[in-house]
Amino acid sequence: MKLRFGLATVKNMMSGVLLAPGPVSTHLSVKGLSPTFNLAISKAKFMAAANQLQAANLGSLVVLDNISRSAHVFVKKPPEEVRGQLQDFATDEEYSDRFSLPPASTVNMKMQEELVRLGYVPEAHFINKAKPTFEWSHQLSNDPEAP
Repeated sequence: MKLRFGLATVKNMMSGVLLAPGPVSTHLSVKGLSPTFNLAISKAKFMAAANQLQAANLGSLVVLDNISRSAHVFVKKPPEEVRGQLQDFATDEEYSDRFSLPPASTVNMKMQEELVRLGYVPEAHFINKAKPTFEWSHQLSNDPEAP
């Protein structure tokens, strides 16, 4: 689902940070929300929006240095902690629905592990932590009548 926020104003950027899928947002996860944002959002604009949201007590801007390169991540507060405070950016239902989604693919496994290790996000928010394994249900055979 692509959200349409219009121009990348500060208010729209803040909505984008809050409505990116999952409990965390990054510059790239917000950038992927809309074609308009894709062209207009810069890391500086993401940081400005995230700092304003942090000042409004809607989450925390975290710098992850213990991964291959540092990353700025906005950790959103759980829906029950911000109920009634989002009227300028989203409905409580929209926020809750988007918060419960898995994070964008731009929030990679190393970032997820570091956020869990530092205690910012419970591990339960990040599904599919293990690499999938596949079982081959039949053996190969030279028998032409084998299924």
